Amino acid sequence: MGSIGIDGYKNGWVAVHVGSGRPRLEFLPTLKRLASERFVLAMIDIPIGLPPTGKRECDVGARRLLKGAESRVFTGARRDYWCFRDREAAHLHFKRLGDDGISCQLWCLRKKIN
Repeated sequence: MGSIGIDGYKNGWVAVHVGSGRPRLEFLPTLKRLASERFVLAMIDIPIGLPPTGKRECDVGARRLLKGAESRVFTGARRDYWCFRDREAAHLHFKRLGDDGISCQLWCLRKKIN
């Protein structure tokens, strides 16, 4: 039984299996099959615990820690932002609340967060 790291990409999910033999890369349309497997450690790069407004402190801290690095931290994911008909509507709604708007990259994550 090994470990797995998972991240979203345009066509679904990419999983890296390590710790039980040779590392293996796998591309999946959904996480359904992986949800039924056992791992020593499973890490997924997706925001959880979304607030209705504002930013999560862990995202603010990660952005501060990675300042200047090429990594991206998608701050501003709020609960139910995926319920809007399009990115512009979500962007304007949260801007009116005084929050950051919804970036194109964050908008494209909505189906994976939902």
